Amino acid sequence: MRFTIQFVTAILVVNTTLSADIINVPGDWPFIQQAISVAANGDEIIVQPGDYVEHIDLLGKAFTIHSIDPTNPNIVDTTRIIGPSASPTVQCVNGEGTDTVISGFTITHSTPAASDHGMQITSSSPIVTYCVFYDNHSTTNGGGMLINLISNPTVEHCTFSGNTAFSEGGGIYNYVSSPLLVECTFDGNDANHSGGIYNLGSSPRIDDCTFVGSGNPTIDSVGGLDWSIRAPDTGACCLDGGVCMVGTEDDCNNAGGMYVGDYTECATANCPEPCPADLTGDGVVDINDVFEMLGMWGVCP
Repeated sequence: MRFTIQFVTAILVVNTTLSADIINVPGDWPFIQQAISVAANGDEIIVQPGDYVEHIDLLGKAFTIHSIDPTNPNIVDTTRIIGPSASPTVQCVNGEGTDTVISGFTITHSTPAASDHGMQITSSSPIVTYCVFYDNHSTTNGGGMLINLISNPTVEHCTFSGNTAFSEGGGIYNYVSSPLLVECTFDGNDANHSGGIYNLGSSPRIDDCTFVGSGNPTIDSVGGLDWSIRAPDTGACCLDGGVCMVGTEDDCNNAGGMYVGDYTECATANCPEPCPADLTGDGVVDINDVFEMLGMWGVCP
């Protein structure tokens, strides 16, 4: 069984670094958690391939931590954070926001007996990209990832494979939260209910994600209680000639417009008024417009 939930989407990832330091693991510090402990907001932590047997906590800091090439599957496969005991391998539970980014790791546990959530996100909204959550086993909910208590993370280009949960959500358990899931793959996750994603009181947005199952409805399915798929955000888009439309940011970009922002309306967008004399469309009436007019001189067709 294979099906895809798809919406048009655009992701804007902003990570501002002012006077940032680069911290190398294991060059500067042998363990990832040591590097996190000394890092300041805006820093960048670069992790070389290897097995890092530890649990890490992002400590509420606004930084980027990534492997040497998050888009290279071989690098991701060989840069592993391995939880050695029965607690989440990665924790993001201190109010982290969109300026906290983790990218390009395989996140797993050393043995099923030592396993728990691959990653726990509580009341936080980090960005997680190009990570593989593999072979995590929760005795409760959310083998690969637990998202709970009003969290709004962005999880993009991630793979959830071979994770299990005793109760719900082998891949992801989503409780009272609104995550954005983009181009993720769920394959071989299992639970008593909804192996792929289980939602409780939540409104996830699921864009271009793929769920691969084997006929068992508990394997890599999406379900839950009191939940709904959140549609893409829309806003006002200013087009040439003073025209305004409402759509997604992708729609606006494809139309060559200027996106004002999510939830904005044309009535308050303050789109530029049309300027007939601006023949070149550069927003300025100058000699170039005169040349443009002269180039069109003659009898109209």
